[in-house]
Amino acid sequence: MCGEFWYSSSIPFSKALQAAEHREKKELYDAIYQREKQRAMQAAGQEARERFSQCPICRRLVCDACFLICDEMDLCRECAGRMEESGEPVAP
Repeated sequence: MCGEFWYSSSIPFSKALQAAEHREKKELYDAIYQREKQRAMQAAGQEARERFSQCPICRRLVCDACFLICDEMDLCRECAGRMEESGEPVAP
């Protein structure tokens, strides 16, 4: 659609310094890292759900600037144009 890139918020590993200093606990820190990585991925997913919408016609995820609030049904800009529907973007 608009070609704009989006990146989720960066979440640093909470035990990075300890992991570097205590190599004998690598297995423990690997497990903590995996847990934090999973939580970071869930947080990124939630962030994305707040910034993107899925078009009910083409099923693509589009940013709020490319998703229009239309009279009949909210659509992505491309589908709305093809169907000659007008609307306002969710976000300017």
